[in-house]
Amino acid sequence: MRPRVLAPAALAFGLALACGAALADTVTVDQARQTCAADFTRYCPSAKPGTGDIRACIKGHFTSFTKPCKKVLWSLRAQMRSQHGGADTL
Repeated sequence: MRPRVLAPAALAFGLALACGAALADTVTVDQARQTCAADFTRYCPSAKPGTGDIRACIKGHFTSFTKPCKKVLWSLRAQMRSQHGGADTL
């Protein structure tokens, strides 16, 4: 997998863990990656998984992400929190 493709997937996962939300719909990391691809490419093009770059980018740019991206990531985060007893896993 090319780094440019991996970073958006990791970013979606990281954003889902970095932000609080109520569970709206069941979503997958892949769905979040697809919904947020343009936002990740625009705001976090050099973010590397496993380095803390993704979490920092999410915190720094979340308000700039599109509404559909924010919505899917909030839902993903809520799902993950419910699966892990309400705790962040990162």
